[in-house]
Amino acid sequence: MKLLEPTQTSPLTLSEQVQACCTIAREQLELGDYDGGCAALRPWWNLAEWPRHHGLSNEAAAELLLTAGTLSGWIAGTRQIHGDQKWAQALLNGAIALFEQIGEGTRAAEGRIELAGCYYREGLFDLSRATLRAAIESLSEDERDLKVAALIRLASVERHAARLHDALNVLNETSTIAAAAGAWIQGRLHSEFASTLRELGVAENRIHYFDSALGHYREALLHFEKIGNLRFVAAVENNHGYLLLTLGRFDDATVHLQRARDLFNELGDSVGCAQVDETLAQLYLASRQHALAERSVRLAVDTLETTGENALLAEALTTQGLVLCRLGRRHEAKPALERARRVAERCGDYEGAGKSLLILIEEMCEHLANDERREIGLQASQLLATSQVASTRERLRECLDRVASAHAEHERQREFATHADKMAALGELSFGVAHNVNNTLTGILGRAQLLLRTKDEKKISAGIEMIIKSAEDGAHIIRRIQDFARRQPSHKLQPVSVAGLMKDVCEMSRPLWDAGVSGRQIRVALVADCTASVMGDAVELREVLVNMIYNAIDAMPSGGEIRMSAQEINGRVVVNIIDTGTGMTPEVKSRLFDPFFTTKGKGGTGMGMAVSFGIIRRHNGSIDVESEPGRGTTFKISLPVAETESATADESPKQEASVGEDKLRVLVVDDETAVREVLREALEAEGCEVMVAESGEMALKLYDSSKVRVDIVFTDIGMPEMSGWELASEIRKRSETIPLAIVSGWADAISCDARQEIKADWVVSKPFDIATIAGIASEVAGRRKNPVNRGPELAKGDVRTLLGMA
Repeated sequence: MKLLEPTQTSPLTLSEQVQACCTIAREQLELGDYDGGCAALRPWWNLAEWPRHHGLSNEAAAELLLTAGTLSGWIAGTRQIHGDQKWAQALLNGAIALFEQIGEGTRAAEGRIELAGCYYREGLFDLSRATLRAAIESLSEDERDLKVAALIRLASVERHAARLHDALNVLNETSTIAAAAGAWIQGRLHSEFASTLRELGVAENRIHYFDSALGHYREALLHFEKIGNLRFVAAVENNHGYLLLTLGRFDDATVHLQRARDLFNELGDSVGCAQVDETLAQLYLASRQHALAERSVRLAVDTLETTGENALLAEALTTQGLVLCRLGRRHEAKPALERARRVAERCGDYEGAGKSLLILIEEMCEHLANDERREIGLQASQLLATSQVASTRERLRECLDRVASAHAEHERQREFATHADKMAALGELSFGVAHNVNNTLTGILGRAQLLLRTKDEKKISAGIEMIIKSAEDGAHIIRRIQDFARRQPSHKLQPVSVAGLMKDVCEMSRPLWDAGVSGRQIRVALVADCTASVMGDAVELREVLVNMIYNAIDAMPSGGEIRMSAQEINGRVVVNIIDTGTGMTPEVKSRLFDPFFTTKGKGGTGMGMAVSFGIIRRHNGSIDVESEPGRGTTFKISLPVAETESATADESPKQEASVGEDKLRVLVVDDETAVREVLREALEAEGCEVMVAESGEMALKLYDSSKVRVDIVFTDIGMPEMSGWELASEIRKRSETIPLAIVSGWADAISCDARQEIKADWVVSKPFDIATIAGIASEVAGRRKNPVNRGPELAKGDVRTLLGMA
């Protein structure tokens, strides 16, 4: 090729020489000889430089900028030169401005078509599409060659954006006006037809698309080989090979792909080589040669990362992620697929971005966290919401079903684990309860059997006292469990001074830590300067703090120091109990508040801290523990500050009365025979006339049919068919003033509102003290004797709780 050189003797002007060289450069471009094109412009321009247009006419300068920009864009798409597309865009924008200035609208449109090519190579599909449409609208019907070139490029953009039917419509439109186009245009048209039909065949699983694509690839090869454009021959061979591997013809595909790579390598086209490497990776993946696939796709990604070809990079990253999944290297696959999604989304390739997420779900669903899996499914749904590809929509549906199924299984497993934890805790609690209660029952049963064998009155009396003591111990165990389980305070909360509370606790615990009493050198430092009060039950709160002190003393067998202080922070009072004892291991600390867990051996019940936890919880508070072996322990008890300091009125004094001359008529209702008989004997011993009923229905019949008055009703709560609550409500319909006593094993759990609703006069906890039952009978008898003391109070329901075995 003979190039024109600018000389003084040339018959052409300088501007005419430039235009002639631009024509030669564009001919070399169509042949795929980018180096030849650059050589033709060398007197006025070198790659990555601004053209030397001094002394040129505006038309010649615009032509120089257009040709240089076009060459820069194509060259940047073949080599590892990051940023050259930006340089090409700058040259082309300069050419467009000059052509518009001199009124060359057609040449300006040509500049826009090449500018859209730069945007396409960068993956800016939306911008490329808009630029092409603007160029096409500006061309007249007579400018067919330019219009065909623009339409072919527009079809390529639509295909890469997975708008396959839009791409096919554009190509069908193009084919009607491209009959007279040259070999270069015809080759590009057939190549784009083939690639679009190939992807439609994959998307819709229609074999006739593949047959048509093979024919178009053959036509494209003929046209490019005819003009000697080996660069486009290599591109067609790569795409042809991809189609063959899609059809499962791996050997034929390998031949075409190897030829493509050899041609790109001879031309120094690193981007083309990378595209072939990515296609080869898919071939190796399909033939289960995973190691070769990983090597090929890594070469492709390494090359494309330095070129700015983002659309191609996104495709390669997606393939790399899939290969890594198949190799079991999920920790590498996930970042690759996430990066593919980001790059593709920036390009406007929402189909490609969504497909990378589908691979994540398909290949790694079971290895993703539940929330992460659902988030990926949501992102894929948004990206593929308008997908025109049927196979992609079907994949999305299957992936979303899989995510939903995995979420349901996750929830099922979570519920199962929660239930298992609850059952394990219940089993441990039951074991502890059984152990302690069985010990108590052994003492009662054994003592009773011994009493049957003796006639010694002293032994009988002592044995009965031991039985009573054992029964009281058993009642105490049950009550501690009830305290732990109770959700609400048993009494109405009142303002309690924190400073006074701490002082009381110090004095109550003094026998255990005072050196003169305990013999151990334990120092208690009290800072009682907090002026706040908390809403609470003073008795229960003292119990909690005493428990903390006892634990601290036990943790200091050789002596030490206990520090108690309190401070008001953000509407709460935080009480600190700090000791210098042995501290706790993480295992002990984690089980500290478990019922029946103790480190004191037979000397501990394991309920002290559990009950303390329950008390603080009922007071809307919290307990935090900080402890390490050898570094002591800190308890932090947080309670809400009392809003008011008003004290509630003291309870009305109990009525003192004696049993009247007339016998009290008592109705006792309980479904347990043993309880009914104990109540009967206890009340008859007080001189009462007793009627018993084993159910609520029987009790109502006795109440309604009795010809004599009923002076008081004792009823259980938990009974079959008609409960004690229902019975009490029916009795209240019959009488608003009859004394009513509730006798229940869960007396403390009955709220004040519930008691008030049925106007219960007494709530007695099982097991009860006989003296408590006798006291109630005595009080009712006293009221009968002095009726003036009974009216208003009894009508309101004089509610009292009697803890029989406190």
